[in-house]
Amino acid sequence: MLESGNYAHLYSCGQVSAFAKGKLNDSSEFIEEFSKYKEGDPISCPYELSTGSISLCIRSMNLPAETGTNDSLPFVVEITRGQGEFNDRMTFWTFEKSDDPDTKISFINYTSVGFRESIDTATEYQTVTESYYPVFSEDFLPGEYNVFYGVGDLLKAKEMYVGRVVVVKK
Repeated sequence: MLESGNYAHLYSCGQVSAFAKGKLNDSSEFIEEFSKYKEGDPISCPYELSTGSISLCIRSMNLPAETGTNDSLPFVVEITRGQGEFNDRMTFWTFEKSDDPDTKISFINYTSVGFRESIDTATEYQTVTESYYPVFSEDFLPGEYNVFYGVGDLLKAKEMYVGRVVVVKK
């Protein structure tokens, strides 16, 4: 369903996903066959997980300043895969309301699992650009949100702060 282009991803929770007929805008592509991972690079992001380790280097992150509940703009990340096994891990986005840290929602980044040119299929030191369009429900509270990008599995995950975005009703 992810690669057919005939379905849009609506919602995910764990291993359960909901789709509707429509266009999937998410995309993923390899941009360098073997880019060099630089140890100590200030934008590198190693993740140590209890089931093993995977290191990802976040090369760039492009967040829209404003996005909407019905018309979201892409969240684009350029990642170089470091050492380690991806296995059953996935990447995800977490939105935390700036004025209420208890209000959070996470979206699984489906471009990182299942696409042919995604970070889970990349070889060591291969760079991938992923564009993700989060689908906000109608009851999602508008306002300013802290955005986190993370990687993990159902038992353990790590995430890092990547910026702020304003969610508006559209």
